[in-house]
Amino acid sequence: MAQPQVYEYRLHSLRCECGHITRARLPEGVTANGYGPGVEGAVATLASCCRLSHRMIVEVMKDLFGVRMGLGSVTRILRRASAAVEKPVKEAKEYVRWYEGSKYVDETGWYQRGADGTNEDERQAWLWVTASEAATVFDVALSRSQKVAKQMLGEVAVGTVITDRYKGYSFIDVERRQLCWAHLYRDFVRMSERSGEAGRLGRQLKKLAEKLFRLRSQYQEGKLEENVWESESFGIRWRMQGLLERGAGVRVREQERSERTLTKNTCKEMLEVEAAMWLFLKKPEIGITNNEAERALRHAVLWRRVSFGSQSEAGAETVAKLLSVVMTLKRRGESVYKYLVEACRASHEGRAAPSLLPTSPSISNP
Repeated sequence: MAQPQVYEYRLHSLRCECGHITRARLPEGVTANGYGPGVEGAVATLASCCRLSHRMIVEVMKDLFGVRMGLGSVTRILRRASAAVEKPVKEAKEYVRWYEGSKYVDETGWYQRGADGTNEDERQAWLWVTASEAATVFDVALSRSQKVAKQMLGEVAVGTVITDRYKGYSFIDVERRQLCWAHLYRDFVRMSERSGEAGRLGRQLKKLAEKLFRLRSQYQEGKLEENVWESESFGIRWRMQGLLERGAGVRVREQERSERTLTKNTCKEMLEVEAAMWLFLKKPEIGITNNEAERALRHAVLWRRVSFGSQSEAGAETVAKLLSVVMTLKRRGESVYKYLVEACRASHEGRAAPSLLPTSPSISNP
């Protein structure tokens, strides 16, 4: 077991005749909370990177490092670590918002207790993520509305945004939006499992999507000439559009089963954003799935299962900031622990925490 380094500071104090007490100050970089940046960085890493519960963190800190603390100390340390990384996380969010490359956006459910911390005031919240090449940032909001998406991406989205078909992203220009083909394929699979005409339509769409995936893979591997790829992908788009128009135009009587209605509505919704399905043909460098965002959310979902969400609004903000640190550094293969220790040390010394960005690009509105 590693032995903790414990330092004792005795501060001389004097009481004036008027009753005022004058006490000596702690040395620079030493705070009154009782824990140094090494302990704070370890606790923040165990919570955010290893997804341990507060109770488990207390046990690990005691067993591995001989550091005794209570559950309340874990909460306070996480709040301090969150405050320490506030500035670099804010910088990363601004960078991602104005980044002109590819951005992957998604959201998942979260739970947040109200101001009084009671179960009765528990509210449905949403954890949003925006992933780019340089940084991955998170936000927790009590809404899944378009308003939140605009807060993350800006009123006018910059760069290329890869999303699912959720209508909250409809404000993004179709010339800047690429729909996730993994989600589209799942829609086609659901159609294919239906009976009658809806099932036949779904099976045809599913088969075309599989052909597209196969040809794109061959093209990216250099096994398919560019002119052949362009011709084949254009043909697939033309045939798929015809199938969607057929599905959207089918007449559905009230007594008919709901499967045909579901298929008709899905086809109509896809046709409304059909151009966003095929942006990758104009911009071959972008991805056609939203897997980057989903991978980032997977880590958060596992943390949610352990923590059951956030106990307060401040706790939700802590989660979002620490997740932003973890997933940004993990993407680059850098140490989360080393960064959090340095950020906590900087906070103790009154300095700014190091940037989360690989360089320090100037961020300005285009």
